[in-house]
Amino acid sequence: MVLCRDRTLPDAVVVDAVIEHPDTRTRGFFARNPHADPAQRARLSDDPEWFVRAHLAEGPRTAVLARPRPLPDEAVVHMISTYDDEPSGGTPTGRRLRGRGAPSAAGAPPR
Repeated sequence: MVLCRDRTLPDAVVVDAVIEHPDTRTRGFFARNPHADPAQRARLSDDPEWFVRAHLAEGPRTAVLARPRPLPDEAVVHMISTYDDEPSGGTPTGRRLRGRGAPSAAGAPPR
């Protein structure tokens, strides 16, 4: 799981395997991986487990001064528009996303 959380994955085959992995924690670690391409992490935006989507919404864990590359605007818009309908009420994820501000593609200035 350290590979999914703290390292750049070696190639697309490994990324595909992680995204399709049956273990929720493995996918959740990848959702928070600061070294992963945001477009690859965005593939988890429709993950069946709210836990994985919440980690994706929260963003990568990084040092205080480091700024991870953001998810593509389309992924953030998709997450905002679909996560409020979750069985868990969507509250934690929705709050995380709304707290970050809407992406520039949605017409709001970036934060």
